Amino acid sequence: LFLRYEDFLADPTSTLRRIGRFVGEDFDPSQIMTDGRVDLNPSHTAWGNPNRFELGSVQLEPDEAWRSKMPRKERLAVTALTFPFIKRYHYPITVDHAD
Repeated sequence: LFLRYEDFLADPTSTLRRIGRFVGEDFDPSQIMTDGRVDLNPSHTAWGNPNRFELGSVQLEPDEAWRSKMPRKERLAVTALTFPFIKRYHYPITVDHAD
């Protein structure tokens, strides 16, 4: 299943249903999500985004802080390192994201 972060945030209900179909489950997103908020239970992950520790009702919203806070030199480095995947995963080839 191909799923981008931005696509999930654009339509989380449909995306969760699609994930359910992909794994052969008839999943009702309202079981865990209401008004753009998802109910998170404890998980046992060892590594990843710091927000993996959040519990309870969490608002689904894009994290765009990097666009204005990441220095240009670092954005160039990330673009260079991820270049082979940018087109494959349908992202625009850009470096200057600062608002």
